[in-house]
Amino acid sequence: MSESNIGLNADGSGKKVRTLKRTVGVDEVHEEVHNVTDGAGTVVDPRKNVEITGIVVVGASALPTGAATQVTLAEVKAKTDNLDTSLSGIKSKTDNIDVALSTRALESGGNLATLAGKDFATQTTLALVKAKTDNVDVALSTRALESGGNLATIAGKDFATQTTLALIKAKTDNLDVALSTLAAEATLGTVHGHVDSIDGKVPAKGQATMAGSTPVTLASDQSTTTTGTDADSSKKALDVAIVKKHVVKTKSVSCNTSDHNEIVAAVAGKKIKVVGAFITFDGTVSAFWEDATTAMSGAQMFQTREGYVLSMTAPELAWLETTAGQALQLNLSATVYAHGWIRYTDDDAS
Repeated sequence: MSESNIGLNADGSGKKVRTLKRTVGVDEVHEEVHNVTDGAGTVVDPRKNVEITGIVVVGASALPTGAATQVTLAEVKAKTDNLDTSLSGIKSKTDNIDVALSTRALESGGNLATLAGKDFATQTTLALVKAKTDNVDVALSTRALESGGNLATIAGKDFATQTTLALIKAKTDNLDVALSTLAAEATLGTVHGHVDSIDGKVPAKGQATMAGSTPVTLASDQSTTTTGTDADSSKKALDVAIVKKHVVKTKSVSCNTSDHNEIVAAVAGKKIKVVGAFITFDGTVSAFWEDATTAMSGAQMFQTREGYVLSMTAPELAWLETTAGQALQLNLSATVYAHGWIRYTDDDAS
């Protein structure tokens, strides 16, 4: 580094500024030289330990970045002025803590002496426990799912409690006679003794044969039988004389004559009784049943593919019946086919 002078604009005397010249990169840089002088104006070499008295004059130079100034120092002071408690004051505060922390554990609920009396597991005992449980390779929760021990199934059951069992016991304690002995009692109302047989006939389930049945005799002057529990004498059962076997016959129906259509021919001295029927019509027509040529019902109107069903009944309750010796006919208002069947009897004159 060499020294040089930088020329200034002429002020009449040609003064110059002293600089130090050096190369920075490809540039030639001049740095201003500052001298430290004592009070007498003598230049002081800063490299020598020289006592300086009087006023020290230093050429103007910028402070380094971040250096404290009077302003920043004033701000620091404003902050520290609020710290009005000395360390000795802190000690006075802690002097009020007059109970050692070690005694706190002896207070209610935290007695170390009591805890010290417990046999807590140590690292060694915990290691032993771990060694044992490592051998348990099936979760206990799965044991309940083994056959016969499914907790999920058991939990869904409505088990009796001690209270309900006590109620049941109170009820059954009153049953002091075994049910099996009741049938052998000497008297049960108007039925005497154990019913082993009736007139030598052994009771059996189902329909017994005539030989195995106990006969029932009706009074000779009883022409009708009243219902067993009905106090109204006007309500009678069917006459005994007419309760008998009938032969039910079936006849198909297929006719389309506009007027009388014979369905069942007349039987001398017998009535034709309709006990069931199924009839449909191919078109629009009105129809009614006839006792020979006498209407037994009003005309009924039907549209295409309409009809009706008469459900089966007993001959004594027949839907329709002719007079004895007359044919059963179906009357149609037009040439429209009627199809189906009827069920009837023709073996009764009454």
